[in-house]
Formats: sequence, C-alpha cells, structure tokens
Amino acid sequence: MIISKPQWISHAAEREKGVKPAIYSIHVHPDGKRIATGSLDTTVRIWNTDPIFDETAESNPDCHKLLCTLARHSGAVLCVRWSNNEGRYLASSSDNDNVIIVWESEGESFATTVFGSSEVNYETWRPKQYLRGHDSDVQDLAWSRDNVYLASGSVDGSVIVWNGTTFDQVRRIEQQQGFVKGITWDPVGKFIAAQYDNKMLKIWRTSDWNLEQEIRAPFINAPSTTFFRRPSWAPTGTQIVTANATNGAHCVAAIISREEWVADVSLVGHKCPIEVASFNPHLFYLGENGENPAEKSSEHLSTVCALGGQDRSISIWTTKFERPLAVATDIFEGNVYDLSWTPDGQALFACAHDGTVACIRLPEFSDQIAPEDQVLRQLAAFGYNSESSQLPESTLQLDIEDTNAKQPKPTTARRFADLMGETTETLPAPNGKLSDNTSSASTTTTTAAAAAANSTTTTTTQGENSSTTTTQPSRPADADFTSSSSNQPTILQQTVTVGKDGKRRIKPVTIRSSSSAASPGPRPASPKVPSTQHTGIVEARPAANVVRWVDGITYDFPESNIPASGIGSIVAGNKREAMEVDEDTAPRKRPAWIDSAILPPAAAKSQVRLGVPKIRANFVWAPRGNDKQSKAILMECDNHNTGTNNTSASTTWDCARLSVSSHGKKLWHDYLPSAIMLMGGCQEFYAAACEDGSVHLYSSTGRRLLPPMVLESTIVLLRCSDPWLVCLTATGLLYTWDVSKLSSRLDGVSIAPLLRVAQIPGSLDEDEDEEDEEEDDEEEEDGEEGDKDTPKIKDVRIQKNGLPLVITNYQQAFTYHPGMKVWLRISDAWYIVSEFWNSSLGHPSDYPLGWLSAAMTLNGGLDPIGKVMLNFVEGNKEAVGTITLSHIEIQLAVAALLNSKSEYRQWLKIYAKKLSAENAQEKVKELCHWLIGPPLLPCVDGRHWEPTVMDSLSKQDLLRDILPLLGTNRQLQRLINEYNTYINAPATL
Repeated sequence: MIISKPQWISHAAEREKGVKPAIYSIHVHPDGKRIATGSLDTTVRIWNTDPIFDETAESNPDCHKLLCTLARHSGAVLCVRWSNNEGRYLASSSDNDNVIIVWESEGESFATTVFGSSEVNYETWRPKQYLRGHDSDVQDLAWSRDNVYLASGSVDGSVIVWNGTTFDQVRRIEQQQGFVKGITWDPVGKFIAAQYDNKMLKIWRTSDWNLEQEIRAPFINAPSTTFFRRPSWAPTGTQIVTANATNGAHCVAAIISREEWVADVSLVGHKCPIEVASFNPHLFYLGENGENPAEKSSEHLSTVCALGGQDRSISIWTTKFERPLAVATDIFEGNVYDLSWTPDGQALFACAHDGTVACIRLPEFSDQIAPEDQVLRQLAAFGYNSESSQLPESTLQLDIEDTNAKQPKPTTARRFADLMGETTETLPAPNGKLSDNTSSASTTTTTAAAAAANSTTTTTTQGENSSTTTTQPSRPADADFTSSSSNQPTILQQTVTVGKDGKRRIKPVTIRSSSSAASPGPRPASPKVPSTQHTGIVEARPAANVVRWVDGITYDFPESNIPASGIGSIVAGNKREAMEVDEDTAPRKRPAWIDSAILPPAAAKSQVRLGVPKIRANFVWAPRGNDKQSKAILMECDNHNTGTNNTSASTTWDCARLSVSSHGKKLWHDYLPSAIMLMGGCQEFYAAACEDGSVHLYSSTGRRLLPPMVLESTIVLLRCSDPWLVCLTATGLLYTWDVSKLSSRLDGVSIAPLLRVAQIPGSLDEDEDEEDEEEDDEEEEDGEEGDKDTPKIKDVRIQKNGLPLVITNYQQAFTYHPGMKVWLRISDAWYIVSEFWNSSLGHPSDYPLGWLSAAMTLNGGLDPIGKVMLNFVEGNKEAVGTITLSHIEIQLAVAALLNSKSEYRQWLKIYAKKLSAENAQEKVKELCHWLIGPPLLPCVDGRHWEPTVMDSLSKQDLLRDILPLLGTNRQLQRLINEYNTYINAPATL
C-alpha cells in the first residue's frame, strides 16, 4: 500500500497559502485521468491525476496539475459526482444557493484565465443545466448505473430524482422527519437508498417510488455529529454499507443485506463516527490471507469497501474477512468527508476537513481483480441483464415476485388483470392513427361500457381492517426502471385486449420522449455519448397502426403489410444473439397465429435476411380508397380451414381459404394449398402471397390472371397500387410488376445497399438503437441472430411510373434508378438544417416529395445525425446556405425521377429564389443555359438537347417563370436581361 498526499491539490487562494478551506467531496472521472473536488471556497476544481501517479509528470512543467476551476456556486460545494461510463457530465451541489449544476465539457481545450485570479483553465466546462427544486442545502448526489437518473438529497428532507438526459424533475420523494445526509443507487436499478440524520435508512422502489423498507435498528444510538452519512451499495447489489451506525458503544458501519433488509453484519474498528463508505467497483479473488489464490474460482470472490470517519482514519475491508485489509491512521488533521475509487479499483482517493487530499494505491490488487462479467453474473440474480432489450419488463417481473412474496394471492380472476394491465378496447383514431395528445404512455381508450364490463371488485379482510379494491388504471409509465448498460427498446405498458370469444392479446407500447418529467411519463432513453462530443439520436414519434380484435380477426387501419416497428433485417457479418420473447402460453380456442413461416435454404444462405411475418390463423384486409365502393370491400383469410373428402368423411386436410366480400355479401372465394401470409388489392386486381413463396393474382371478379408466380423466398411485404404490384422477399429482393401489361419493372433488385448504407455512423454508440427493437405481433425475426445496426424497413410505396420508395427507420428514403441500375438516397437527416426541410403534404401519387417528408416523420425511427447537424451549424452559419442549395438540387432531381411535374415546378421556383439570394452567378448561368438550349448550350459529342422536362414541361416556359425571381438580385440584372432577349427573340435565333 502506497499513500501520497499531493500538496498542490488545494482550494487555498495564492494570497492565502497558509489557509486551506475544507474539501467536502471528491470523485474520480470514469477515465481515471482527472478528479473533481468541491470545497468551502464555493468552487469546483478539476485536477490531473498523472502527476499523482507519475513522479516524472509531477516535475514536468508542461504537465498541468490544475485543469479547470468552476466558480458558479454561491455557497460551499458539498458534493461533486461524474456521470458513469463516459463521464460526460459533472454534477455539483452547494449549501447556499440550493442549486445543482450539471457541467459539460465544451470539447475543445484552450487555455483561459480565471476571472480575478492568475489561475489558468486548460479545460473548458460550461453549465449544461441548473437544477432547482430543493429548499435547502443539497448534501449528496448520485447517478444511476446507466445515467438514466440523477438523485439529489437535501437538508429539506427530500430526495429528488432528475431525468439524466433532459434533467427534468421525475419524482420528489418527501421525508419531513429529518435531513438527507447521503444517497446511493441499487446497481440493479430497483431501489434507491437514502440515509437521514434522524437515525434511519430508507429504501425506495424505483418502480413506483414508494417506500420499500425503513431501517432504524443500527442507528438508534448513533451520534448526531456527522456532517455527512454517505452509504454505498455493493457492485453486486447484495449489500449496503451505511455510515454512522453503532453496535453497543462502538461506532461501526452497518451492512444491510438485500434479502430481508436486516443489519446482520457490522464493520467494527473506528473510534469515532463514520462519515462515508465506498465500495470498490470490482470483485476480487482473495485467498485465505488476502493473497492472490492459486485457483481463481467463484468461491474466492469478494467485495472490497473503504470507510472514512471522524477519527481521521481510513480502513479498507473485504466481505471475506472479519478484520480490515488495511488501516491508514492520522493521514488527515480533520474529519474524512468523502471517498472515491479509481475505475481500475487499484487506488482510493479521500478528502478531509483540513483541505487536503490523499491517494492510497494498492498495486497488489492488480492481479486479483475479477472480470467484469463476474459482477454482471451476480447482478443477474436480481434481474439485471446488461443485454436486456426490455428493461422495464424485467423490473415489472421483479416487482411481481416481490408482491407475491409479501401478499396472499387473490382468489379471483382479477389477479391476472392486476399483473398484465387493464382490459381495454382499442379504438381507431381519425385517419387510422393513434392519438398522441396525452402524456400517458398508454395510447388506448376505454369506453364506459368496456370498463363496466371488465371491472371486478375484490374484498379482502385482514383482522378488523377490510378494504374494497376495484379496477385501477395501469401504473405510470415511469414506474418501471432497471439499470442497464444496454439502451434497447423499452416496453412501458401492456395493453390487454379480450375479444368476444375470450381470446386475449397483449400489445406493447413503445417508449416516447417526454419534455415534462414532473408528471408521470415514460422513461427516457439513455444514450451513451462521449464526453467531448455532442452526438446523439433525435427520436421521431412513429405512426401507429390501430388494431381492433373482433371475433379473433385482425383488422388493420389503414391497410399495411408492415409491422409498426418495421421489417427487421440481418446483414451477414454483424450479428448478435436473438432476443428471447415470452409468448402467451394460455390456451386459445382459435389461435391468433398458427406457426412461424418455413424459409427455403436460399434464405438461410442469403447475405440479407428480413423478418418474416407469422402465419396468422385469421386476418382481414381492407383497401385504402376513400370512395364508398373501396370501403365496402373486404378480403378475408382463414389459414385454419379444414376440408372434407366427399367420398370419405373421415379424410380431412388443412388448406387456406381466401374470400372477398362487399357490403357483407361474398363476391368470390378460393382455396390455396399453402398458408396465406400477406394479401392486398386495388380496383383492378387482388393478390395473395403464401408461405411457399408463391403469389396468386385475381381479377376484381376472382378470375385467375396468371398461374401462381413463384419467387425464390417467402414474401415479407406486398403492396398493390393500380396497375402496380410490389413484393419484397425474405432474402431482400424487390420485385415490381405492371399487372395490366403483365410486364416487369424491377426484376429481383437487392435492397442490400440500403441496409448497409443506412446505418448509424461509427461515432455513435451501437446501443442507441432503441425504438426499432419493439416486438410486434405481426413480425418474427428470421433466424436465431439479429443485427445491431442494420435498419428496418418502415414503409414501401410505388409511384405511377413504377419506381419504389423505401423508407427505413433511420430517417432515410431511397428509390431505384432504372437507367443507371442503382439505388438513390433521396432523403436523409443530413439536410435537416435546410431552410426547406419540410415540404407541403399532398397525395402520394400527385405529390410524392410532400408525402415522403410527412411519411418519414409519421413512421418514426432514429435520426442518427440530426442533432449533430444542428450543433454543427450553430457555429457555421455559412454552411446553412450551402446545404440548403444542395437539398433543393436533390429535390429537383428526385421530382424529375418520380415524374412529379407540379413539385418540379415548385422546387425550381424555390431554387431560383435561393440562387438569387446567394448571388450564385455561375449556377444561374448554368441553369439558364440548360433551359434555353442551343446556341447557349452547345451540343457535345452529338448529344441532343431535350426541350422538355418529363416529356411535358417546356424548359423555356420554366425559364420564363423563374427569370422574374432571379431578377430580384440587382447584381444579376445583366444576365437576366440577356436571357430575356433570347427567349423573346424569333425562333431563328
């Protein structure tokens, strides 16, 4: 053990060298390269750790010791805490202004002088947020393991939980009986513990923020002289070490066991009250004498904890031995206030009332540290899973187990409803979209009749107390929380829908961003962002398809063959283990789906595999048309139909039955040998795709137009739009046919380039793909492996000219250029800073660009670079004009490709206005020459100049439209006059 006390770590001003103000808090950055201290002098200081660990660096004048001084508090800084993982934020609190400041690095480092001092800041940290909510001194701060929450404890008796991303107030936990002297988070994420000066420790559940346990026994005789009482939760989640406890006449640190919340063990040795406890973040292999064991097994695993108290000493303990591993006495001249371990677990920093800092190095620990997976393995016993993709669901399961252990099970059927949520009838909102005007995570509406029919009353008698419980609404969306390093999709609330036949279906609700955390709302995502970059993901709200269950039949409003979460994809070479999904195992009279589709060998060997829909027993499709005739048409599928042989009644077989009806009257029906997976239609034809990869085409009267078309794999998407039929197979091949001409437009074009291009940039963390992992009841991920970064197909449309539009969940859209045989990315978030990012909305067939802009927003997904672009243009205003011009030019090219004449004319006028405003004379010349043609635009290599655009728009007419717009810039007036002369001259010119 090596103890060092760097004298240069001090908050004393240069003119007061002999006076060192007390240092109340110290914390090591997750990278181990810097520490932060908070002092009585109202400042936060950030120090370099290299001179502490390296004598050469300490004597090197180019190695800066003090990196930054932060002076925004008006009172003594009582606590400083870095956020976990990357350490992007630094939170500090004080005793006078009652405010918490969250600091963030500006990234670029340059030397600046501290105002009123000769000290130099070599790092720049600015206040990211001021958190106001406490009425008195803020004594302690704590970040949750995954930085989703920041908790603060105050002398006003309250604990406030803040959103770790938006820093809005999530919950205020009131306790008027005493001051909060210390707080700590459960690494599993189920609890938060707070220690009060009225001799108690309280543990609160994060699922509903209610009290789990109140512990008083170890603190009954505890003195009231400690300034802090900072507890610490073991990295394995099994124990809490508390400060300022007593065992008889001895000052001890009580260890609270997680199993029954009892203090069955005490750490005895300090002569005076203990102020702070701190667990080492690692597990260690310790032998009989504390040495490195010959065989490193789970039997030798142990946690290590450090204690500091008013006797000015520090002790280091392990759960394996009754005596401390090491004790450092008389290293301070005042009370020890705070302790912090380095991320590698080999050094411990301490600060004290005398204004000094000590570093205790334990190099012997270097060979005894257990791998990180040993910690995760023990956390998993309490429900923690670093790879979990449904975090609140895991917490809900743990809450259910706790509830079952403490309360008798009800004897009525209400038990299931209590666990799974209220029974509701899902009603379609206008235009087939779910209403988004409520802050609740639930998007369903319960009618009075449904509520009355589904509610039950249970009377429970306990002694003399009796209570009547009726149906209660589901818990708030923020009621479920678990800490995890994985930022995968989160299921906040389950909607249970029961049909007339008693069949129960459960539909998850995806997470949504919320700007207000004061009222119950969904848990925010926790992106992992490097400390010096403002990278992030801008989340868009998805448009939800409303599903109504009637007699076991699925109705989709509006028509869609794509699940709300999108069609999942796998690209070979970047895979992970599939997510386990618990299916409803209750017996069904008529199952909602029969089985998973069987894929051919070609799909298993393909470089691209898409999620395949499950084979549903029954489902219904209705066309999108607004006319009465379209609304009356209904296609029905029964994949569980049983046929009977006329010659032998005992001979039966299963087949699929397809029928079409209008106004309740059947028009025609057909039987197919393979299960129907998708179907659709329009005025001219109907189509049905089967499990065996076949596609069946029918006329409006049910006449077969062709024998079954056979594709290489199962169809995962089918769209009909007169006269076009679009099919996407599980191997990622896209087909489009003109059914009226029985001809092909696209013949098995692979969408692999879309899946490889539309990925999150490498600078972002792969765990930020959250919303896209939602499990939909219409989708089954193909195979046992999935891809972390490959996108999902959110929507596919086809234009009048037969070109497809493909939208992914990464806010990107693509179309195919049949002449150049290549995919074009026609829209992405790179142009979010463009002045014309959102164009007008129109019908898809007439205004495809306007529809595309709205569809990308409504379909939701992840915007991987939108936030980066917004931050980029803040300091580069010139880039906005350049990017805007580029965006307009792309819109013009896309409008021509999609044959959208009205939008082409509109964007050309916008382009002319922007060129005039930017005074882009060369581009004005090029545009006008292209529109005028010869002789201003000479023909090169015999190429012929086309006088029209899209075979109908006259280029010279377009030039006449834009010349007045270009003429608004007087610097272009000579050019404009010249071009006016050309277009008004006789045709001989």
